[in-house]
Amino acid sequence: MKNTSAFITIILCFAFYAFAYFARVEPGALLDDLMKDFSLNAAEIGTIASTVAYIPYVALQIPGGILSDKFGLRKVISLCSLFCAIGMLIFGSAQNSWQLAIGRFVIGLSASASFLVCGKAAADLFDKSKYGLFMGIAMFLGCLGAVLGVNLSASLAPILGWRYLTYYAAIVGIIVAILAYIFIKDPEPRNKSSNTNVLAGLKTLVCNKNVWLIGVYGFVSYVPMSAIAELWGIPFIQNRFNVPLQDATICSAVVFISFGLGSIISERVAEKLQSYKKTIILFLILTLIFFAIAFYSDSINYITCLILFGLGGFFAGCNTLSFPVCYDLVPPEYAGTSTGFTNTIIMFNCIVFPPLLGKLLDIFRDGKVNSEGLPVYSVGDYRHAFLFIIISLIVAIISVMFVKGKK
Repeated sequence: MKNTSAFITIILCFAFYAFAYFARVEPGALLDDLMKDFSLNAAEIGTIASTVAYIPYVALQIPGGILSDKFGLRKVISLCSLFCAIGMLIFGSAQNSWQLAIGRFVIGLSASASFLVCGKAAADLFDKSKYGLFMGIAMFLGCLGAVLGVNLSASLAPILGWRYLTYYAAIVGIIVAILAYIFIKDPEPRNKSSNTNVLAGLKTLVCNKNVWLIGVYGFVSYVPMSAIAELWGIPFIQNRFNVPLQDATICSAVVFISFGLGSIISERVAEKLQSYKKTIILFLILTLIFFAIAFYSDSINYITCLILFGLGGFFAGCNTLSFPVCYDLVPPEYAGTSTGFTNTIIMFNCIVFPPLLGKLLDIFRDGKVNSEGLPVYSVGDYRHAFLFIIISLIVAIISVMFVKGKK
């Protein structure tokens, strides 16, 4: 396949991933509107916004990789981007919480292949040494999509209404689907795999203790993204510093962008240190320090907190190293299976942590409600719930310490 065609393909893979990420995180900036319009509490909105979307997203990671191998990037991206847009239309037109949940389910279902196609394109079209770099770039561009999802939603929802904003965003997905169908020409995969090979690759991963340790690390170290950037960081900042929603969403943008940059830079650092393990441990310790200060220091102001969120998000970007580490632990012909397996474990975080923190917030709050009848959460409530994030990062550090391998 010619270089131009290869780059067009991976750019469209990146575009699909960015759009899918937008769709996944959009509710993070619409919490007040959704809670008010549908009379939901923190646990309920956490379940609908995250759990309902991420159950199909996680469940289809490995099957999604198999389907990508069987049907090719062109069909998978076109259909999945189209159905993701349909999910947004259902979400935007919902009249009750069940319809809201159905829209989120369709979004999660169709977005499940968005990161996998980036890994497949990187593995099939480019040299293996570039795999980690392309996965880092994919994560960075996905984070840009997330920033647009949160900040555009916060800025435009009061003007357009959250429903029309969602409709317009769905149009972007339809455009991506059309472009993918027109311009992607599927190559002959560099790493051919039959169904037998897929099962053999899955067995290789499942039986490798190091893969599970990296999976645990990836799962718990993603919590700054799933719990802070995608959902609870915005109301925490808004509550703590008494700033308007538009200002509070900046914290989410800062974490997303810095996480994306960290995804790329951590790969470069690992090359310099010639060790994924040392890089991950170093980055995780710094992640823990910066987020702990941001959560619990009473002497910082709004700007300082944003800087700490940015630094924490940057070093949390080492989460993306899970993919090249697992890729190095298995034969190259199982690259797609490796990506799907690793992402399954990591994205399971999004099923567990957002609603869990929402439940903790409901447990810790004193029962107060505002003038509109919505539950009120204090800074102390958030700090108690966020202790779970600190514990998770400690678990991530410990799990990586037991990984054995060439790097």
